[in-house]
Amino acid sequence: MLMAAGIQVDAHGQTDIGRERRDNEDQFLVAALHKVVEITHTSLPDPYRTRFDSGARALLLLVADGVGGTARGGEASSITLDTIVHYVTNSMRCFYKLDEQVQQELLDSGAFTADEAEQSPLSQVLTRAIGGEGSESLPEIGQVALEPGDALLLCTDGLTKHVPDAAISRLLASSATATATREALIGAALEGGGSDNVTVVVGRFAA
Repeated sequence: MLMAAGIQVDAHGQTDIGRERRDNEDQFLVAALHKVVEITHTSLPDPYRTRFDSGARALLLLVADGVGGTARGGEASSITLDTIVHYVTNSMRCFYKLDEQVQQELLDSGAFTADEAEQSPLSQVLTRAIGGEGSESLPEIGQVALEPGDALLLCTDGLTKHVPDAAISRLLASSATATATREALIGAALEGGGSDNVTVVVGRFAA
């Protein structure tokens, strides 16, 4: 159990190779930010498990989807998390959302309904990717107010392509701990097909 601004947060992550991929290129990180960034749970290899000077008191939850089929996707996702941790250490601007689908932007704009987006050939097209060609990758920064009793989920599309939003919501509501929730979500993705690496980070804020 971690503490952030006086609120207890049960936060855990998990990554699974899935049923069809040869390698797992996803990465996740759960860290407590005090006088140092103290990494408490991550899939990153040992060279990335370091401490960084910081004066903040917060939590840092990250998921990086290593794009399959591209060169060194796993290394790219590791470097991405490492770079963000260094950036947060120095600036504390930690509202990063590194990858977003064209599909989600069209849903948000009203151009697609949810049913139309699910069938769209654009559903797997990324508008932003670290190391992508043609332009600099700029972060989108947003803020969401969380209250005691809320649950926060970060995940790769290895989950959402196999588990409908309604089922994800039910699993988040029915599991009592972050560990149980992450295991249930990973299990549902594998049962649904497991065609991709699947990674989740769950944060449950104590009521």
